[in-house]
Amino acid sequence: MIILAYAGYLIRINGTTNYNIPMEYMRKETYKCTFSTLDTETYRDGNGVLHRTAIVRIPHCSFETRKLNNTEISTLWQAIQSRYTVTMEKRVSASVYVMEIDDYITGSFYIPDTEMIIDKIENGKIFYMPVTFEFIGYGG
Repeated sequence: MIILAYAGYLIRINGTTNYNIPMEYMRKETYKCTFSTLDTETYRDGNGVLHRTAIVRIPHCSFETRKLNNTEISTLWQAIQSRYTVTMEKRVSASVYVMEIDDYITGSFYIPDTEMIIDKIENGKIFYMPVTFEFIGYGG
């Protein structure tokens, strides 16, 4: 029997209480999590041979929401922002599912500026086009 590491969420924001990004807000087919290798002093020598010094592997995850209204997007942002560990950096502690290893990596991530585009305003509600959220690992 194979036991998979997937635990029912893709991104969990850690805090006093943890917050799993709700799957119903996500377009699951847009979830990406690259386990990037960072190098230092990488170069090709005179024979064209690549020389690498890999120093760390860090996750970089993103997903796109479905179309959300202002109440839903506010709920999502509030749940994330209330768990910032460094507010000015938009830094969070998170556990992200990495497909390459079929497991989670927990660490510090920052959320780069996130653009939101209004789709329509109707009956006192704002509806947004799908929003892309990114979580970029600090490494270390």
